[in-house]
Amino acid sequence: MSIRRAGVHSGPVARPQRHFRHVLADITAAQAIVVVRKPALTTEQADLLRARAAAGVSKAALAREFGVSRETVYAYLRGETVTA
Repeated sequence: MSIRRAGVHSGPVARPQRHFRHVLADITAAQAIVVVRKPALTTEQADLLRARAAAGVSKAALAREFGVSRETVYAYLRGETVTA
């Protein structure tokens, strides 16, 4: 009976991982799978966020109100499309 340490991959366990890396390397750009995340806010929410920011509401309060981070609020105010 052999004893293996946790986290140490050797033998048949490591083979599928190596094979998977080779398969990924063979995928061309045309075959690549693209995963697109939905925007963090709808267009209407983004417009409301911008209007409320222009009215002087703090960025932290806007972030709490819309359930996003302050960085996401700033990104929307810069005009960037932000994904969730």
